[in-house]
Amino acid sequence: MSEQMEEVTYKKHKDIDTVELHQRIGRRVKLEVLNLGRCGGLEKLPDSLGNLRSLVELNLSVKLEVLNLGRCGGLEKLPVSLGNLRSLAELDLLGTRITELPDTFGNLKKLRVIKMTRIKIKELPSSIGMLKRLEVLDAELCRSLVEIPSTIEGLTCLRVLKLRDTSVCRLPPKLPTSLTELHVSPSSLQRLIRYVRNLAGFCLPESLCELDIACCFFLKTVSALSHLKNLKKLEVSSVTELVEIRDLGELECLQTLNISYCDRLKRLENLSKLKRPKTIEIRNCQKFKGIDDISELESLETLHIQGCDCEDVNIQRSSGEMGSSPGSGALKIWIEVIEFNNSELNLLTNEAVDIETQQVSILWYVLYLTCMSYFLYSSRLAA
Repeated sequence: MSEQMEEVTYKKHKDIDTVELHQRIGRRVKLEVLNLGRCGGLEKLPDSLGNLRSLVELNLSVKLEVLNLGRCGGLEKLPVSLGNLRSLAELDLLGTRITELPDTFGNLKKLRVIKMTRIKIKELPSSIGMLKRLEVLDAELCRSLVEIPSTIEGLTCLRVLKLRDTSVCRLPPKLPTSLTELHVSPSSLQRLIRYVRNLAGFCLPESLCELDIACCFFLKTVSALSHLKNLKKLEVSSVTELVEIRDLGELECLQTLNISYCDRLKRLENLSKLKRPKTIEIRNCQKFKGIDDISELESLETLHIQGCDCEDVNIQRSSGEMGSSPGSGALKIWIEVIEFNNSELNLLTNEAVDIETQQVSILWYVLYLTCMSYFLYSSRLAA
């Protein structure tokens, strides 16, 4: 060890054997060796640990519960002894240079959360399937990550799987049935979708509550959704080749539907079959023409159409029905059309409805701008 190397060893005694290390440790920017192996009561490391840019060796207590190495930019490798941290429940590796996890990783039986955003890892060890208590696996922005092991199916407690902006081109044949959130986007599925034009090849778990499909540029059809009986939120954005979304009417629990920047999508079918929708938003879908009859959607609270080339929006409700569904309040309609295109925008009701008394708000953005322009022009002429 060089004379310049700074080393700190904490030994077990009544003043040091605490459950948490003080934030001031982050001020030791030249610290190279930190030995906490004898701190039997240590449960958590401070966020300031990421300031230890010179740290090359870290020895930890086997009772540690939270290990936060986030933003330790020089950290390239985790020791094999990591598997000895049998009490570890949360591991944060955000922004490190780690390229692999040790095989002993599977020994962390109590691990519930793994955050490895923006690290250099290429693959996950197959032993990850042994983490039976794991609930959250966040691997977003791991652009070197190319594969997810099939053993992930054994993670029976996994609720959240985040794979946005990775290089994963194939998901395992089966995902955990406990999964409620799956986040994927272009770089994680783009290469696969060049050959697969719909989602029928993916076995999404029935337990899924939220599904976010973003920037899948080759995807033409969203289908195979009918078994997602627990899905409450569906977001589809920047899927530029998308022309059809199937099985919408089969999503019994769907409450929120957000569609945006899907330039080729023209209509949404079977919306009238939805049972519990509260919010429907269609934004910046240039060729979108309109919505079919949604008179049966008594739970609908908000309909927002913005930046679309709408031709018709048909809402058939009697005045007694509008806003009368339990707990939903009045229906709010927000419409911003980019062009009327000589077509008629229809709001149909079985009876004449007083918009003000029914608290239905309607914004025709282009019409408003046209009127304002005409008003200003007339004012100038009069002057």
